[in-house]
Amino acid sequence: MAAELGIRGFVRNQPDGSVYCEAEGEEGQIQHFLDFCGQGSPMSTVTSVEVKMVEPSNFKVFQILK
Repeated sequence: MAAELGIRGFVRNQPDGSVYCEAEGEEGQIQHFLDFCGQGSPMSTVTSVEVKMVEPSNFKVFQILK
């Protein structure tokens, strides 16, 4: 979804089962991405989404980190 929306940044699974993501893009892109994150993929269960605004890191692409 991030690539489809033109989002840059990264996402990774945390040891506690949560997911950590840093995402950059235009306001509308980010809002669509957050909407998707709140629903999750068909095989996921999302209980909450926390958003924190920080200074941009100027990511060039979106990566899935392991």
